[in-house]
Amino acid sequence: MRSKESPQRTHREVVALMPTGPDRSTPAQRFGALVERLASQAGFDMARGGTGRARLAEATGMSVSAVGRMMRGETLPEPAIYHRIAQAVNVPTRSLLVAAGLLPDEEDRNGANQDVLSVTHPLSPEAVADMYRITNPTIREMFIADIHRAVRLQRELDQHGTHGGPAVARG
Repeated sequence: MRSKESPQRTHREVVALMPTGPDRSTPAQRFGALVERLASQAGFDMARGGTGRARLAEATGMSVSAVGRMMRGETLPEPAIYHRIAQAVNVPTRSLLVAAGLLPDEEDRNGANQDVLSVTHPLSPEAVADMYRITNPTIREMFIADIHRAVRLQRELDQHGTHGGPAVARG
């Protein structure tokens, strides 16, 4: 693990670690691969049979099995854990989330490091499914389809100037 005196990686250094171009991997797979790479660079022994996963679990408060599922890209950690993971691998939390594709890189657009996801860049339905650890393919497909359906219906209601509440008879 890096010493406390080691400088934290910059946002650009962390974001540059992710491959560019078409990517068919899930957010959980991208996040797991990035954390594994960063953990290895931070001094965790991530080789098969190494102690890196156990040490990362200890540093983040996660179980070893949860770290394993995260590294395999099966699940994303609870949102409250992201900060502890970033600290353990010595990177800014927001940079970790941007590099993994879980947040948009607003810094590229306007030079500001925004901590809040804006309405113009909401989480994708897939990211929400990952946040809630919905991994069963059938349930996941239904969940994502329901989100798309709800968004479409809301847009239709907004276009017609109605708020979707029950009709009230006026006499």
